[in-house]
Amino acid sequence: MFGYCRFAVAQVNAGELRLNGITFASGSENMRLLGASGRGTLQDPFIIREEVFAEGDVVLRISIDDPEFGSRVTTLHAIGFALHKQVLNNTGRAWDYYSMELEFHPGQGSDYFDGLSFGQSTTVNRPFRSNLFAHVEDMTEPRDMIRFSQGRVGPGQLVEFKLAITHTGLKPKFFLVQHSRRPFASAEPDTKLAARASRRGAGWKMP
Repeated sequence: MFGYCRFAVAQVNAGELRLNGITFASGSENMRLLGASGRGTLQDPFIIREEVFAEGDVVLRISIDDPEFGSRVTTLHAIGFALHKQVLNNTGRAWDYYSMELEFHPGQGSDYFDGLSFGQSTTVNRPFRSNLFAHVEDMTEPRDMIRFSQGRVGPGQLVEFKLAITHTGLKPKFFLVQHSRRPFASAEPDTKLAARASRRGAGWKMP
């Protein structure tokens, strides 16, 4: 279970973590990186833990540093890795939706021709999933985006995601832009929603 993973990685500087040929860094002021581990393979995926403490888009910068990095998920892409993300909701608001989009420049979605995708045209690490969201919409066109819905992440709760990222270049630098959404209307305070979501997620394990 992700919550018991030990993170052992050197922190290069504030907001930046580097390990095994890749660098993860904060790209927005509403999040901080808490830890990282793994090699990016299906058996030993990169596990990234983030804390989100304010609303708005959350941006994670990803840089492949090693030209020999290769595809660690046995695809034909020049670059490929398995990614498990843990996101701690410290915004004080519940989320009922979460999405992730690949971009070379924030605000400019990845298209079919840039070589960047969530393992498009492969089955690697699929079906993508989350411990607290029941529905996953895996989009490949016209933008590379994964949408998670039919669930709830309460304040102070950790949500987990499983996915894969690939690229046709040897040393790409790109962004994983994340969007959350609070419930439009609810008769319950967020503290009650958090307790309910915690009970629903208890004992869940990522296969």
